[in-house]
Amino acid sequence: MGIFYGAFYVMVFGVIVLGGVGVLIAWCMATSKLLEAIPESSRTMKPTQPYLTLIPLFGYVWQFIVVNAVAKSMANEFERRQAFSTEPKPGYNLGLTGCILICCMFIPGVAGLLLGLTGIIIMLIYTFRVHGFVRMISTGDGWVESVVQQTSYAQPEIKKEEPTPYVPPASTTGNYDKYMPPQPGKTNDADGYDRWKPK
Repeated sequence: MGIFYGAFYVMVFGVIVLGGVGVLIAWCMATSKLLEAIPESSRTMKPTQPYLTLIPLFGYVWQFIVVNAVAKSMANEFERRQAFSTEPKPGYNLGLTGCILICCMFIPGVAGLLLGLTGIIIMLIYTFRVHGFVRMISTGDGWVESVVQQTSYAQPEIKKEEPTPYVPPASTTGNYDKYMPPQPGKTNDADGYDRWKPK
């Protein structure tokens, strides 16, 4: 029973490794093509450097560097185009998760196989994401203008009006007798004679 389990484990592990190598080659080709499509001013890695991931053992460390460089390059390109991105480093979290799970492939037992298989699937999804970035740069479609750039010219300039100075109402205290109706027996200064004096 132990021999059968060992043989089955080795066979499954070999299939996962072969599948992982295939996904790794496709991933290297996709990232290299993306870095080639990104303008040199935004690029943080040469297009040929992702293929260093194919070097045994060294590739497990280099894959993290490639994922980070691709994410930074895409972030620079988003900034250069003044486009909106939902991620500070596009695709970084997905690629980092795949790299970590692939490294867990060598954990003994079924857990290592499952983690490694999950990592390969995630790296395959990440490869499709990279192809999407290549298509965005090549065709120019899919870029969403940043909100800051939209509002910079969408709102017309509002001219500030000078406030009207406050003018207090004229005091009528001094002209009180002028507007008061004449009272019997009293002199109205406005008329200049006593109209209401009893005769």
